[in-house]
Amino acid sequence: MQEIARRAGSLRESKDYKSAGTIARQTFLPIALRMQRGAYSKVQVIEAEMAETAKSTALAYEASREMVIASALVAIGVAFLLGYAISGSLIWPVRRIGRTLNAIAGGRFDVRVTVPNRDELGDLARNVNATSQRLGELYAKVEAQRAELATEHARSERLLRNLLPEQIAARLKDDPTQTIADSLPLVAILFADIAGFTPRAAKMTPEEIVNFLNGLFSVFDELAQRHGLEKIKTIGDSYMVAAGAPEACDDPVHRVAEMALDMLDVARTFAGGVDIRIGLHAGPAVAGVIGHQKLFYDIWGETVNIASRMESHGEPGRIQATKPVRDQLAGRYGFVPRGQIHIDGVGPMQTWWLAGRLGDTGPQAEAPSRPRT
Repeated sequence: MQEIARRAGSLRESKDYKSAGTIARQTFLPIALRMQRGAYSKVQVIEAEMAETAKSTALAYEASREMVIASALVAIGVAFLLGYAISGSLIWPVRRIGRTLNAIAGGRFDVRVTVPNRDELGDLARNVNATSQRLGELYAKVEAQRAELATEHARSERLLRNLLPEQIAARLKDDPTQTIADSLPLVAILFADIAGFTPRAAKMTPEEIVNFLNGLFSVFDELAQRHGLEKIKTIGDSYMVAAGAPEACDDPVHRVAEMALDMLDVARTFAGGVDIRIGLHAGPAVAGVIGHQKLFYDIWGETVNIASRMESHGEPGRIQATKPVRDQLAGRYGFVPRGQIHIDGVGPMQTWWLAGRLGDTGPQAEAPSRPRT
């Protein structure tokens, strides 16, 4: 091709265009045509190779895409499995522990949490179980102590009610430092004493004396409760109750009169018969609590002194009453005049024997009966 091109070039330089053209047509053109055909064949081969390569590339791409999708699915599955594993080892144990703690906070100390973990969560679960057990033991102990305290409190309340009137005990519990001192405008006082108790007690053992007084005075306590009276105190074989203390009540004199008549009935049938002297009086008085140790509720005043004198200046088996008592009970009870007697610290006083309820007294309400000896 270079030689042909050189010869054609020389002819063109010598301006022999016709010869140059002939060489080009006869010599160069066939060669060019062959080269063109060869180049086209080569291009076709290359196109075929490229098509094959593209097909292979497409297959490779599709395979790669499928592999990527498969890998993504595997990754998602692994993620789910990992999440499930994490839930099983972390989230679920935490939830179980949380539910157990809520139950413990609600007072259920018998619940336990089961966590298979051997890590910090497992240690936490074991600590929660140990705490629940310990709290249950402490709660049971506290409940037992609370029951004991409730029993002791009830015993203390009963003892306090035995020592003091209920209203007075309530006031002292509200303010233990306060001074209890009440003015009572009208209170009825009853004093009773066992006649001949000293020679009787001389023939008894200490246990027999205590049992005798406890038995008789316990019956008197029941009578006082039945008639709405307040037992004030016992001194030896003397017994004192009041109506209208520590709080006012309706018809206090009637209450002590009923109490006195019932006491005589009880005494006559108690342990072969007991003679008691009873004195009644009514009027104003002062009541309060004395002391800080062994608290004592008592009543003072002339009314109390006169009632005591009515008993001590009385006669066995009889109820001696003053004029205020007789005046308030007139028309409902029978009285026998005793006349005027001298009362220590008071002077001469007119007194009466309470004979009984009207309708039950008969002739005794009109004339004095013979004293019992």
